[in-house]
Amino acid sequence: MEKLALLLSVFLSGNSLAADLSEFAAQRLAAMKLQVEEVSESTIPGFMQVVTGQGLFYVSNDGKQLLQGNLYNIEGSSPVNLTERKLSELRIAGINKLKPGLVTFPAKDEKYRISVFTDTSCGYCGKLHQEMQGYNDLGISVQYIAFPRGGARSAAFQDLASVWCAKDQQAAMTTMQAGGSRAEQQPMCQAPIEEHYQFGVRSGVNSTPTIVLENGMLLPGYRNPEELLALIKRAQLAEGS
Repeated sequence: MEKLALLLSVFLSGNSLAADLSEFAAQRLAAMKLQVEEVSESTIPGFMQVVTGQGLFYVSNDGKQLLQGNLYNIEGSSPVNLTERKLSELRIAGINKLKPGLVTFPAKDEKYRISVFTDTSCGYCGKLHQEMQGYNDLGISVQYIAFPRGGARSAAFQDLASVWCAKDQQAAMTTMQAGGSRAEQQPMCQAPIEEHYQFGVRSGVNSTPTIVLENGMLLPGYRNPEELLALIKRAQLAEGS
C-alpha cells in the first residue's frame, strides 16, 4: 500500500494535468505498472491521453476504462490519425535527444535522413545494411537506433552494446550485421542500448528493421533504396498538401 501511495504521489507531482484524472484512475495506472510520462487532454469526452513507457493510452477520468489503438478525426475530407500524429511527435523528440549518440552512415550529398531501429540477429536488418551505399548514393543518410527484440538478456543486446562501445562504430556495425564477431571495445563504455530499446517500445516499434522518417512516420520492415526514396517523397508531398 505504501509503494502504491508513493507511485501515485510521483505520478501526480510529475504532471499537473494528472490532477484531471480521478484518484482511482491514477491508482489503477500505478497498479498496472504503467510508467506515466505525460498526460494531456483527449478529444474523447471523459478520457485523457496518457503517454507511458509502454505506449500511448486513453484513460477515462474515472479510471474504469482504458483504450489503446488509433483515434481518428473524421470531420474533414480525409481521416486524420490523431494517435499516430502524437506518436510521430514523440518519435521526433526522442530521436533528437538520442541523435548525438546514434551510429550514423551519412550521405555525402544528404537530402534526407532516416532513423532505423536495428537488431544484429535480424536477417532483413543485415540486408538493409548491405545496401547502405545505395541509400547514401540517393542522398539518404542512415542513423541507427538499437532495438534488440529479445530484450536485455538476449545475445543481440550484448552484440549491439559492443557496436556502440567499439572504437570504430561504423566498422563494428558492418561486421555485426554480416554475422561477424565483436570488435575491440572502448574501456569503461556505457552503451545506451536499454534507453534505445525503451524508446522503441514507447514509440510503437515491435519489429526490426523499422524505419522512421524525418516527419516521425513509422515504416515497419525492409525497403530497398529506390522504394524508400519514393516513400520519402510521397510523405513529403502529403505533408505539403
